[in-house]
This record gives sequence, C-alpha cells and structure tokens, in this order.
Amino acid sequence: MLYVTLAGNTLAMLDDTGDLRLRDNWTKPGWVVSHGVLGGTITNLGGNLTGAAPGFFDEAADDYRLTEGSTCVDTHTNNPALEPDYDGVPRPLDGNHDGVAAVDIGAFEFVHPAADTDRDTQCDQDELVAGVSPLDPSEWFRIEEAGSTHATAETRIAWHSVTGRTYAVHTLPPDALSWDGHVVLATNIAGTGGLLDWAGPWTGDARRFYRIAVRDDRAP
Repeated sequence: MLYVTLAGNTLAMLDDTGDLRLRDNWTKPGWVVSHGVLGGTITNLGGNLTGAAPGFFDEAADDYRLTEGSTCVDTHTNNPALEPDYDGVPRPLDGNHDGVAAVDIGAFEFVHPAADTDRDTQCDQDELVAGVSPLDPSEWFRIEEAGSTHATAETRIAWHSVTGRTYAVHTLPPDALSWDGHVVLATNIAGTGGLLDWAGPWTGDARRFYRIAVRDDRAP
C-alpha cells in the first residue's frame, strides 16, 4: 500500500532510473512518475487500486488495521508462501464473507466477525481469540477430557491452552435450555501453552453441561 495523507499528486514513484513494477497496491489517484526528469519506467502488473481512502481503523492513532467495507479487503493476489500479517494473523482469510479467501492489501488482514474460512463451524474471530488456526479445519478449540470421580468428589476438565489467554469454567444443570444463568466455577486461569487440567467440586449430577470461556489478553 502506497499511501500519502495529502493529494495523490504529492506521491512520486521514482527518484532514479530503472523499472518499478507495481502489483496489488493501493494508491490515491493522481500520483506521478517523478517530480523531476528521470529515465525510469513503471510497469503495471495488475491488481492495483486507487481511492480517496483505504479504510483504516483509526489513522489519527496510527491504527492501520482495515475496516469492514474497505476496498483493500480480499483483493490481493494469493500466494501460498505469504507470511502472517503484522499481528500474526494467518493469510488468506475470507475478509468479505463471500465464501472465498483472498489476501488483503496492506500490513493487516481483516477478520470478518462472521466468516468461517476453514468451514469448521467456528468463526475466524473466535478461533483467533482461542489461539487456534482459522485456516485448519482439523484444529478447533474444544474440551479434550471431562469426567467426575466419586472417590475424590471432583470433576476434572482438560483443554489445550495458549499463552496470552485467560480461561474460565462455566456449568449448567442438564435440563437448562440456554447458557443464561450459568454458574461460574473458575476464572482467571492463565494459559500455559499446554494441556490445562482443571479440577473442581463434583455437583453430584450424573450429567451436566460445561464450557470453557476464553479471553485474549494480548495487546490489541
């Protein structure tokens, strides 16, 4: 992305000789080849966009993440060797929720709140919060082990955790119809990067609902 805060004609692409090849970039209209007399050339390889603004989240605060509806979302040419974005979000995601994943122009990949790129029934946003890949349908956040023992009067629940996340354990009786009114059994359980094994008091029920809530504690 080649962005200037002033008019597009303040942006000069060349200040020397040579050949500049442009592909999958965003610029303001009106940019010039050079502000002087240079012998360089510009080759347009396609996929380049122009517009009044790229759709940054908060340009004044130097937050250059893209917003929903930005023309830079899902418009880049996909490359299987692409690295994750500046925040570590894998590419490409289905940023415009049309069922097709494509890379965004810019340093940040937009995460659509409802898109499910790998179609594993967990949306991309939830998977990133949980610390699992939104591109791998075999990887999703779940309880790995659960059970109760009469001898110790304990309920044990285990799940794979990720550093930078905090977990809570919730429960409901077997006749509950929704998670409204759930009971919180534990909070502020720090992720270790390995299997977490939580033990709590057994309620005496033969069956019961449990869930693990995740909070992403990393800086936004």
